[in-house]
Amino acid sequence: MPSLAAEQQPAGLTPLVVVIIVLIIAGIIYTFGYARAVFHRANSDYKKTKEGLPGMRKTVWQTAWRTVKVGFGVLILLGILVFWGVNDERKKNDQTPVPATVSSSPRPPRTPR
Repeated sequence: MPSLAAEQQPAGLTPLVVVIIVLIIAGIIYTFGYARAVFHRANSDYKKTKEGLPGMRKTVWQTAWRTVKVGFGVLILLGILVFWGVNDERKKNDQTPVPATVSSSPRPPRTPR
């Protein structure tokens, strides 16, 4: 007959519990390794972007100033065209003068109020 003391002792870890614990620990280790790799990749991308930033800024400012210069040139050309069109109309009007006839129309006399 088995002794009472042997029946009260806890049973050892079953193989299923051991497998579950091992899988949980492996999952945690894998997750931390993956997170570390993602962090290092993000950090290297950040450093590359940070190193290239002065060049990117220079390109942006060059493009902006080029745009301003082109816009200013277009405004000057538009001003010249408008001035030319207005001047051309004045010359046409000066070449064919329309005789002005002044006729006086009778006005009623003013009466004091």
